[in-house]
Amino acid sequence: MAFNFQPPLSGALHVARTNAFFMGGGKALVNAYYRSAERLGVQIRYNTPVHALELHDGEFVAALTGNERITAKTCVLAAGGFESNREWLREAWGENARGEWPADNFLIRGTRFNQGVLLKFMMDAGADIIGDPSQSHCVAIDARAPLYDGGICTRVDCVSLGIVVNRDAERFYDEGEDFWPKRYAIWGRLVAQQPGQIGYSIIDSKAIGHFMPPVFPGAQANTLAELACLLGLDAEKFTHTVTQYNQACQPGHFDHTLLDDCATKNLSPAKNPLGAPA
Repeated sequence: MAFNFQPPLSGALHVARTNAFFMGGGKALVNAYYRSAERLGVQIRYNTPVHALELHDGEFVAALTGNERITAKTCVLAAGGFESNREWLREAWGENARGEWPADNFLIRGTRFNQGVLLKFMMDAGADIIGDPSQSHCVAIDARAPLYDGGICTRVDCVSLGIVVNRDAERFYDEGEDFWPKRYAIWGRLVAQQPGQIGYSIIDSKAIGHFMPPVFPGAQANTLAELACLLGLDAEKFTHTVTQYNQACQPGHFDHTLLDDCATKNLSPAKNPLGAPA
């Protein structure tokens, strides 16, 4: 199997520190897998969802799909998680202190077909399980994204270059805690813990061009009060939050490619590297 890696990007804030990208994207990688599978004589079956496994003394015997029984010496389950199963998500996340069911507001940027069918089957069959079902790779995506299949282009990548407020116009976490590629996967959970499971990433014109642009355009305004109105936030509280943050920013040399010396002082939550005025 052969494929080429894409060289790291430069300039904009990106995830090349932690991610490897393929020339031609995931489709090129999948095509390489298909070519290798074809050479090995692997049979590819489409529209063949497996709903259960036949087990004997804890060992695999056959996969059951529709009216067909497929036997094999070995079975590798690569059936995905349960992120598209709303009922299971509700069970995992529960009801919060505000009487909300956070999972009801989740948008799934991947496939609608990850229902966790075989995961649940194996759990019921007595397979060893580990971890917390409410933990996940959970990123902040644009609230205007579709319910399913929005893809990576819906991710909001400007978080570390400004501040994030909830619908009460309050900050709730250190946006510059570490390099963005090391923190983007926690922001979905952080936003999910906020009222209405919504957050607003606030940047100024200096941040433009330093992050991967989103698929949806952001709201723009000339004053904080105007921006608050566009976002449906309390203008007085929003202006106070941004002003308080800007006043807490300490002099430093802003460099979005490094953990720079910008930070806030006497502010809670603090903002550490990348603490430039919003």
